[in-house]
Amino acid sequence: HHGIAFSGYNIAGSLGFVVGPLIGGGIFTFLESRMPLIEAYRGTFVITGIFEIACALISLPFLIRLARAGRVK
Repeated sequence: HHGIAFSGYNIAGSLGFVVGPLIGGGIFTFLESRMPLIEAYRGTFVITGIFEIACALISLPFLIRLARAGRVK
């Protein structure tokens, strides 16, 4: 089971390296056409930060459920 978990972790990390810059670049491009450059950078970081917090909050109940079931150490 450790191999499966490790491969899932690696897949998630690899997807993050590919998808993260694409989404961040898309958000920046969208905002850059609507506001000054520095505000577009700030907006991009705020939006991606909110997205990261949302991902953590969404995954938290699943992790708690796994811990209660004794499936994690």
